[in-house]
Amino acid sequence: MLDAHALMLFIPAMLAIALAPGPDMLFVLAQSVRGGVRRGLVAVAGIISGGIVHIGAAAIGLSALLVRSAVLFSLVKYVGAAYLIVLGIRAFIVAEPVAADPARRATPPGSAPFVQGFVTNVLNPKVALFVLAFLPQFVEPGRGNVGSQIVELGAIWYATAAVVLCGVALAGGNFDRWRRANPIARRTERYVTGTIFVALGARAALP
Repeated sequence: MLDAHALMLFIPAMLAIALAPGPDMLFVLAQSVRGGVRRGLVAVAGIISGGIVHIGAAAIGLSALLVRSAVLFSLVKYVGAAYLIVLGIRAFIVAEPVAADPARRATPPGSAPFVQGFVTNVLNPKVALFVLAFLPQFVEPGRGNVGSQIVELGAIWYATAAVVLCGVALAGGNFDRWRRANPIARRTERYVTGTIFVALGARAALP
């Protein structure tokens, strides 16, 4: 059972963090601008699922092991950074097919954005660091199982993030409808999306 006073501090802090522009927000924006609202929402689902892995790992102590091992930390960090950079390069060189049939444009986006969001979040050890550094500040051992409290705090964190990211997906999807009717905007979007992914990969690789 979480402390009510701790929650009064925790929830506004999580909201402020969720509203601050960051890798997750940029990732969802790039996906929804490129493929519409549904693609953005699928990406949000992937990011949240990856976050659940981090919360679960923190609750059972695996994240602490990752942080203590410099080699393991670096390996996970650089694999995740390389994955983002590959996505960026792919956006540069693979043109989006133009579908003349509106029904084709309405085809669901499939699992790719989910997998990309999940992998990029799971392979971001900085999320594990944040979980271990921030969530324990609101845990009170005297109020019950510490792991359960971390899970509850993590659920609040990612519920808040999901609401914000869904709003980003809706905004990006509205832009996508205009982009599809503008060939110049489609070409520009490819380079912007590629640049975002490469920049996220470079940022993930930095200390």
